[in-house]
Amino acid sequence: MNKHKTTIILVTTTLLMFFAASIYGLDAYDHTAIGRYEGSSIIHQESSNFDQYRLGLSAAEDGTVAETLAVEG
Repeated sequence: MNKHKTTIILVTTTLLMFFAASIYGLDAYDHTAIGRYEGSSIIHQESSNFDQYRLGLSAAEDGTVAETLAVEG
């Protein structure tokens, strides 16, 4: 009886995770100019307008980057 309950819990959890992932991906989309790699799928997508990012321009040494460039857009 214990194995039966464990099996039911595992199957239910797996199904819930599968359906949650498929529903979440419905709002995701590809950029019109940049496609997705063949065979890949979207598991998370985030967008924002006019944010600022810092890009590292040199190799990271000891967890720090000496030279960065701020970009906006």
